[in-house]
Amino acid sequence: MVELGMLDSATIISNWIIQQSKINHNTDNEMYGIEMLGQIEIRRKNYEAAIAYLLKSKQLNGGKNQRALGRVHEALATCYENLGQPEKAYPFLKAARHYNDSVNKARQNYNSNYLAVKGEYEKEQLRLKQLSKETHNAIFYRNTGIAVLLLLSGVGIFWLNHRRKKMQRLQVKAAAELSKFREEMISKNNQIEYLMANLQVQENKQKDARSIELLSQQMILTEADWLNFKSLFEKTYPAFFKTLREKAPGITEAEQRMAALLKIQLSTRQIAAMQGISPDSVHKTRQRLRLRFGTESTSELEAILADI
Repeated sequence: MVELGMLDSATIISNWIIQQSKINHNTDNEMYGIEMLGQIEIRRKNYEAAIAYLLKSKQLNGGKNQRALGRVHEALATCYENLGQPEKAYPFLKAARHYNDSVNKARQNYNSNYLAVKGEYEKEQLRLKQLSKETHNAIFYRNTGIAVLLLLSGVGIFWLNHRRKKMQRLQVKAAAELSKFREEMISKNNQIEYLMANLQVQENKQKDARSIELLSQQMILTEADWLNFKSLFEKTYPAFFKTLREKAPGITEAEQRMAALLKIQLSTRQIAAMQGISPDSVHKTRQRLRLRFGTESTSELEAILADI
C-alpha cells in the first residue's frame, strides 16, 4: 500500500496495528507497524520523522529479527544520506551490508585468487539483486497481510456494529416496557389511595372496601410479575444484579428486589403496595441495604444504586 502511494490509508492501518499490538502486548507487530510508519515518512520525504520511527522500531527489535533490522538499517542510511549526513549514514549502511553478507554467505565461497577481483564485483551485484528480491517479497507479503487484515477488520467491524445496534434496540425496548410496567404499578397505587381517601364519603362503604381489596391484589407483585419485572429490568440495566452482589456479598433476594425498586425511583408507599408489605417493612429492608453499603442516609443509598 505504501508502494502504491496510498500513504494516508497506510498510516491509518499502521496506527491501528500499533494500537492493537500494545493492547495484546505483541511487540513484534508493534515493531512492524512503527517500521511501516518510518517507510511512509520516507515516501513523504519527512526524513527526520522517519528516523524517529525507525530508531523506535530498531529498539523494539533488539536484534531478535535480523531481516527486519536489516530493512531498518538500510532505511536509516537512506534518511541520513538525504539529510546530507553521510557520517551518520555509514554505520547503518555498513550494518545493512553485514546483514546482506550473512544472508548470502552460501554464495560467497569463492576461494580462487583468479576470481578475486571479478568475484568482488559479482558479489556486489548479487547482493543488490538479492536485496531487491527481498524488498519485493517483503512488499508483497506485507501488502497481502494488510489486505487480509483490512478484510478481516471490515468483517469484524460490521459484525460488532450490527450486534451493538441490535443490543441498543433491545435495551431501548426493554427500558420502555420497564417504564410502562412502573407507570402501571404507580397508577394502580394511586387508584388505591384515591379510593381510600374517598372511602368515608361514599355511601356504600362495603362495596368500596371490596374494590380496594381487589385492586390491592392486582398491585401486589406475584412471583410471575416479579420475574417479568426482573427480565425487563435486566435488559435495561444488564449488569445491575451482578454488580449488586459483588458490592454487597450475601445480599438477600428481598434486598435485591428493594434495590431494584429504589433504582427506578419508586416511593416508600409505592414499594410497600407493590410487595404487599407495610411501609415500616420497607424502611427496615432499606435500612439493611444502607448497612450493607455503609451509608447513613437514603439519598446516599439511592446515589450508590443509581451508579450501578
